[in-house]
Amino acid sequence: AETQRPISAATTTILCIAANVADAKEIANAIRQAPSTIAAGTKVTLIISKDDEVPTAKLGPKDVIIATNIAGRGTDFETMKTLEDNGGLHVIM
Repeated sequence: AETQRPISAATTTILCIAANVADAKEIANAIRQAPSTIAAGTKVTLIISKDDEVPTAKLGPKDVIIATNIAGRGTDFETMKTLEDNGGLHVIM
């Protein structure tokens, strides 16, 4: 039987795909304005256009990426082994 663990930005990376730019900005602002809901040191990256900088370093724990379905399309993210050991990249749509 597989054990389920809670998803936490403190131990994993979360990729949130928003339907549009307004939703992506709203999600990013909500996270940034509620620091008690995320682990200290969490990096929030917003990708809403093809011109936005996409993380080139391997993703690790405490990364939160919010992207529109168009801006994030075709983006390949590499992950650290520690992230894989903690359950990998969690995608929220």
